[in-house]
Amino acid sequence: MNSTAPTGNRTFTRTIRQTALGLLLGAALASPAAAVQCGDTIGPNQTVTLQGTLICDDAVAGLIIVGPTEVDMSNFILSCRDDNQDGVVPSGLVIAGQGAEVHGGIVVGCQYGVYVAGNGHHTIENAEAEYNESAGFYLLSNRNTVQRNISGFSYAGFQTAEESVGNKLKGNSAFYNDVGFLLSSGAKHKLN
Repeated sequence: MNSTAPTGNRTFTRTIRQTALGLLLGAALASPAAAVQCGDTIGPNQTVTLQGTLICDDAVAGLIIVGPTEVDMSNFILSCRDDNQDGVVPSGLVIAGQGAEVHGGIVVGCQYGVYVAGNGHHTIENAEAEYNESAGFYLLSNRNTVQRNISGFSYAGFQTAEESVGNKLKGNSAFYNDVGFLLSSGAKHKLN
């Protein structure tokens, strides 16, 4: 504020400049208003890049992704825990809708690491799923592309539901799971 009496438009202009500068500095120092949180639904028709690690407990899912949308996990971790000791951990990423894309990231300690449902045609690539209770990657829907992913220390690394068909699993690695790849028979899945 100016300690002298206003002298016409110069004081008004200076006050506007000071206010604008304060708003700009405040915006630059403020945390992002649209930060993704546990239990959020992303999509449809959004492009989102995670800005940090998520630790989830009391959510239906760590994140619900509804295609068509694109999510870049930026190699951040989504971790599920049972902090409230109710014996329930959520699934990590639940993918619904059609045509969602998920890139990167690590999903740890959830019921299912990446649960792929909806109308299919989703793409999940360069992600890791470890220490999940049921499966690292579970494909319930049809015609998904799951490529260059890693799954370890779960019951199944990569699993397809009996009713799913035509999924492509390319260049994935499974290690220290009870079952590495558990694919439904006769469903025209492609494994390379």
